[in-house]
Parts: sequence; structure tokens; C-alpha cells
Amino acid sequence: EQRQGYVTCVAATPQIAVYGTATGYVRLVSALDRVMVGELLHPDGGIANVFPNAHGTRVVCVDDENVVFLYDARDERVLDVPQHENNSSTSRGGETNQNQVVLWDAFDPDVFLVANGVTFSVYLYTPITIDGASVQCVGTHDISQTGSKPVSLINGVVYWQAPSGSIDFATLVTHDPVNSKDDFFVNGAGVTERFHCALKLGKLQPAWEVAVRAREPEMWEQLAHAAMSSLEIEFAIRVYRIVGDASMVLSLERLRNVEDVHELAANVLMLFEKPECYDMAERLFIKSNKPNEALQMRVDLKHWDAAAALARKYDAKKLDEIKREHASACETRGDVEMALTLFEESLTAADQSRGGINNAKAGVARCSFRLGDVETGLRIVGQLNDKNTYGECAFLCEQFGDANDAAALFEKAGLFENAVSIYLDAKQYDLAKPLLARIPTGSGSSSCRALRVSYANAMEFSGNFEEAANEYELARVWEHAVRIRLTLLKPCDTEKAFAICRQSRSQEAASVAAGYCRQVGDVDRAVEFLLLARKSDDAFALAGESGPSAMDKLCRLVSNDATATAREYRKLATYFETSLSWRKAGDAHAQCGNNEHAVQCYLKETSDDSVGAAIALVGSLRDDGLTSVVVEFLSSATGASLSVGDPSNKNNTSSQHTAWLFKLYVALGDYDAASTTSALLARQEQEMGNYKVAHAALFESSRELLRDGKTETRLAIGVQKQLNLLHSYVLVKSFVRQQDHEGCARLLHRIAKNITKFPAHVVPILTSTVVECTRGGMKRTAVHFAQKLMAPTLRAEIGDAYKRKVETIARKPDPNAEDTTEPVSACPFCDTTGGAYDLTCNTCQADVPMCVASGRRVVAEEWANCPSCAFPCNKAAFVKTVDAEEG
Repeated sequence: EQRQGYVTCVAATPQIAVYGTATGYVRLVSALDRVMVGELLHPDGGIANVFPNAHGTRVVCVDDENVVFLYDARDERVLDVPQHENNSSTSRGGETNQNQVVLWDAFDPDVFLVANGVTFSVYLYTPITIDGASVQCVGTHDISQTGSKPVSLINGVVYWQAPSGSIDFATLVTHDPVNSKDDFFVNGAGVTERFHCALKLGKLQPAWEVAVRAREPEMWEQLAHAAMSSLEIEFAIRVYRIVGDASMVLSLERLRNVEDVHELAANVLMLFEKPECYDMAERLFIKSNKPNEALQMRVDLKHWDAAAALARKYDAKKLDEIKREHASACETRGDVEMALTLFEESLTAADQSRGGINNAKAGVARCSFRLGDVETGLRIVGQLNDKNTYGECAFLCEQFGDANDAAALFEKAGLFENAVSIYLDAKQYDLAKPLLARIPTGSGSSSCRALRVSYANAMEFSGNFEEAANEYELARVWEHAVRIRLTLLKPCDTEKAFAICRQSRSQEAASVAAGYCRQVGDVDRAVEFLLLARKSDDAFALAGESGPSAMDKLCRLVSNDATATAREYRKLATYFETSLSWRKAGDAHAQCGNNEHAVQCYLKETSDDSVGAAIALVGSLRDDGLTSVVVEFLSSATGASLSVGDPSNKNNTSSQHTAWLFKLYVALGDYDAASTTSALLARQEQEMGNYKVAHAALFESSRELLRDGKTETRLAIGVQKQLNLLHSYVLVKSFVRQQDHEGCARLLHRIAKNITKFPAHVVPILTSTVVECTRGGMKRTAVHFAQKLMAPTLRAEIGDAYKRKVETIARKPDPNAEDTTEPVSACPFCDTTGGAYDLTCNTCQADVPMCVASGRRVVAEEWANCPSCAFPCNKAAFVKTVDAEEG
């Protein structure tokens, strides 16, 4: 205890008690366990006073010479508190002032002030920065009344006791711009002062808010620097994203998971890209036990001497690699002699990899060539036998004028184009030819084509026309390949030349071939190649001079040519109009975009195919003007194309007209109108008694509306009911074959109730209804329709085979006659039970789909779809009907 000295000062927090001794000891004792948790020996004298923060982990101490320092017990760190120039009374060796008081900010744990009775000196303690922990003086606040003693500090607001005993308070000048709500500091001219005060206090978020409002680039730069200096990586990323510096954002994102503070600080210092920062970064890398990172940094910066020093000290195995990289850098900047020396030195290192030795030898070879020592260079390159080195040295030989050695090296490197170029310049065609064959024929580079053209020119000049033609073809110079095969080769290779024209589609080559064909009188091929050469005027003129066969050939060629121009199609359309081939004229007009003329030509030829083409074109264009032209044509009952004079054809013409209207509406996407038109078409056939035709027309049009992406279209209610009636009529014969008299009677009952829709066969249908209802147990219904047949207008038309039977049923009805009970089934929508043949639900009023196999309601449990037409059906009934029909 005598050695440690007596206690001179004591301070306590709820967790920690702190005391100082006369011999310079500062001790921290746990108030709960009563054990010492921290100890510091101050070597420069005794401790006069201690001021811990709220947790007792940081203590500001004042020694007996009024020197102030900070002790951070968590990191065992001691930092001098810098003395402000206005606080000279506290300097070492000056007049002592035992009344110094230190207050920690209750709101900001990193801020404290030192009061000496005259001024308040405000300090910021930053435990983590790129320079390590620091204590910086933020500023001073003059006390209006000398001798005032501070009591508390809360978020920059200091409370003190004046000499008179009163308690006064004020916002420190270091905090006032940041804490103030005055518009001068928020939006006015004081925003810059507010920003700088926030940075001094380490308040990055308030500084961010100021920078967002101010939008000044200088502020963002200073804020980013402050965030990086304090190693606030996430905050710095936010700033650089606002600035738009993507490279810095990516660099910082790679540092997110670095935990070691020294390593993180070293990486941040490298990002500052300042010479003085690199030395500090090297020290920090070494301090974080990452010397290889420091070594790599020096290599990347090309600080070769520093890198070599680090390698000798920490990783001698990398010294030879550094020498090779240094040598490569010297070679790049032209210091070849130094590069050669370094490459040779790197070869002397022990325990090198084979790759490292080869790289050094390659460097020696290159430097030897650069210095004119070709013999040494060739010898070393031969030892390496490496294609990349062959290529590098070949370029050097070519650069220094040694063409022969360069060509040989290019050949060994596999750079045949370069070797061929040298041989062609030297007119050594015999050496160039085998190398040209080794160049891939699919190589499309301009240099390769130029080499082949140069060689072909030489062969043509020397009279080797076959070789020249082949090389021109490989070089894709089609016109010369065709020219030589047609004019210079003996005999001419016309088939090969014409094949080249057709495959390459070269206009120049086709022009050469057309000239040859005209010269020899081959008109058909001359027309073909004139079109291919895009000389359509000459082609039409030649075909017109030569007669109809040549013109027909021209028309076929233009029609089948996917690359034909609009001008050519217009000429073709004019020719077809002259020859009254309206359909072909319409196609030609459509190809060149002359749609109005195309529609007019189509409608002049009234065949189904031609009118269908007009409808398809109008449907694809959706042009109101063209649509009205087609509608007017189809609606004209007296048009020459529809009126045929013979009254017997009137109904057929009307049906055809309606079918075309249906196709037009489908093409235009007007499915409601198409549905109505299909119903009209079916009604016309139905009124003429063509029930199967009407059924087939309505059935096919319904399928057209419900397929190909139009499944969301619903048929109009009337159209669906009309289709159901017609389909019921078709099903009757199937039920008769199956001897299903009740089902037949139910379907005929449905038809008979709508007998007005079958005006051509009223009596036969009603007669069949009476007969089948009698057989199927529906006697009351049979009586009803038998009595209906007794009408004077209908009675005479009853067939002799059934006339007596019908009259008997009508005149002598059974008073007890009743119909058998109709089967029931549930509605698939509301599950309410109803008649199996009733296609309207009495509860939900929904139209229940009809089974295409039985004519009954479709039930949910049996619901399926016909695999052929996709219409709904009951599975069991469908299978039964299919089996019966196939049997």
C-alpha cells in the first residue's frame, strides 16, 4: 500500500467505482463483485481527479500537473487529451488549477467537456478510425460568469452553477448549429456551418440530412471521406450510391464482411489512393497479420523495391515472381536491358515451378530479340516449344525486319494468316499454298479474305484459273469466281457458276451470269439472274420481248422469291391484270402493300378461294374502308358476281353469301356478329328442309368460334338453342337404331314444341312424334300432337301408313292416358334437381349444357368433352352411343 500510495480521488457509477492514487494508479472496481476490473499506472505523477462516463468504462483523468488524459478500460488504451490554445492554464508546468471539471454527455457517449472556470472545452472520442483511436478538440465555449461550475451535459446543453448559486444553462457553440431548429441553420445560409459542426461531432446522419437538402457535391465528398475515416462502411456505401460512384460502391461492398479493424482500415486507406496512405496501409496489414495483403498491394502499385523488401521478410518464395513481374513492367516501358537482367536473376532462384521458369525464359527470349540477339532468342524459344512464345517472338522478328524467321515462327505458333502474308509479300506462293489450306474456310475475318484474294489474283495472273476460281469462292468474292468459271475456264463450268449465284444470292455475281446467258441466248436463265441482280426492268423487258413462256417463267420466279421488291410485285400485278388473272393479281398487289387494289382484284374473281383471300386480307388489316368494300360486295343481291338469273339458284347464292359474311366477321374478330350470321345461315338451310346441312353449318361455325384462342367467346343464347334443336333432330335416328323409344320420344317432343322452326316437314315430324311417344310411354303427349295433326291443313298430308293410327289416337283418346315420369338430374351449376331433358334450370335460370350423345342435361359427376369436337357430354352416355354406332 505504501508503494501504491494513498487514494487521492474517488468517483463512482452504479456499476463501477474508480479511484486514483498519489503514485499514479487508476483502478476500476466492480461495485457488485468488489473485484478490480481495470488498472492503469500513470508514469508522470499522481492522479488529482477522475471522471468516469455513465458505465465507468471510460475515465478522463487529471494528474497532479493538470495534464488531462483518457483511459479506455475496455481496450486498455490511454490517449492524451489535447489542450486548446485558450486553455493555457492547464498546460504542463503552468499554474495549477485544481478546479478542472470533466462532464460526459449523457446523450452522446463519445463527447465530453473540460471546464476550467473560464471556458468549456468540448472533445470527441472516436475509438475506431483509419488512424486508430483519437481524441479531438471540437471547440470551446466561453463562460459568461467566471468561476461557474458545470453540473450536467445533455446533448450539447450544459447546465452550470453560477458563483451566486443559481443554475443556468446554454447550448454549446459546438452543438448549437446542429441542435437548432432555426430556419437559418435548417434551410438558410447556415446549412454549411451546420454540416461542418455535425462532421466535427461525428454525427453522420444529421450531416447526411443537410447534404440531401443542399445537394452540393463538396458536401457529399466530405461526408463520404468522414464515413470512410471512421470505418462506417455501410454509411459510405449509401453516400457513394447517391453520388453515383459505382466503382467505389463495389469496392466498399467487398469490405462488408471484414472483421479485423486494422485490415479494414488498411483496405479503406488504399481506396484513398494517396501516397502517404499506402505506407500506413502496409503497417496496418502487417499489424493485422496479413503481410501478403501488403505485398500484393505493393505489387499492384508497381512499388517493386517495397514489394521485394516485404517478400524477403515475410515470403521469400514470392521474390522470383516479383522479379518476373518487375521485369515484364520494365519490358513494357522499354527498359529492355533492365528487364533482361531481372529475367535472368529470376532464373537463379531455387524451388521454382516449371511455369515460373518457362515465363522467365520466355522473357529472356523476347528481350534477346529486342536487343538484336536473334541467335539466343531462337535457341531459347526452341527449348520452350510454346505457341504463345513463338507468336510473341514472331511479331518481334517481323517488327525488326527479319521476315524469314518471323514466318517460320508464325507457322510454329499456328498463326498461319501472318505466315501466309509474309510469303505472299515475298511471292513465295509454293510456301503460302499449303498454309492457306490450313486456314479454316469459315474464317470470316477481313485479313483472311484479303490473303485469299491476293493469292487468287496471283493464280489468275499466272493462268491457273481453276485454283484462282476456288480461292475466290473461299474468299466469298462471288463475282470473280463466276467470271472465271464462265469466261476463262476451258471448257466453261456453267453449272458450278450458276449454283454459286443461286446459293450466294450475290447481285454482282448474278449480273455477270445474266450477261453471259444473254450472250449465249439462254433467255430463261438470263431472266432469272437479272431478277437476282435486282435488275427487274431489264428482266421484264427481256421477258416481254421473248414471248409468253419467258413471262410465265418471270412470274413464277418473282412469286417464289422471298426477297422480291415491291416494285417487282407491282409490275407482276400489272401483267396479271392484263391477262385477267385476278386472283394472282390480287396476291401480287397484297405482296407490295397495295391492299385496296388487291381486294378489288380478289372480288372480281368470285370463286370461293378468291373471296376467301379478300376476307383474310381484310381481317389481317382491320381497315374500315376495305371492310366496307367487302361487306358491300357480299350484301349486293343483284351484283353480277352473285346474281345468276336462274331462280333455282337463289337460295344457294344467299347461303354462300351468308357463309362468306360469317368468315368475314371471324377474320375481323367480331365474334358476336359471326355468331348471329352463323345462326342466319343455319336458319336459311333449315327453312329449306336441309336439316343436316343446317346442323353441319351451325356446328362447324360454333367450333370455329370456340377454338384457336377464342374459347372465352360464348355463343348467343338463341344460337345455342338452335344448335341444340338441330342436334336433337340428328340424334333421333341414332336412338331409333338403338331401340331407345323413350329417348327418341323425349327428343321429338322437344322438336315438336318448336315445330315452327321446321316448316318444310311439319307433318312428318309430328307424325314421328305421335308414333314414338306411343312407343315410349308418353301417351298423353301422343294424343296432344295427334289432335294437332287433325287440323285441315295438316290432315291431308299424313302418310297412308300412319293415317289411321293417328286418327284413332286423336278421336278415341284414352281418358287415363299419362306420360311416363321424366328422368331427373341435378343442375351442374346450382345442384337443383330437374328434368333430365329440360335444358333450362328453373332455380338459377342457367342454360344447362346439352350432352351431344344423349340430348340430356350434362351432370357434374359425368361431365366430359368429346375428343373430336370438344362439346360437352355425359361420359357414360357418350361411351354407350359410340359403342352402338360402331357396332
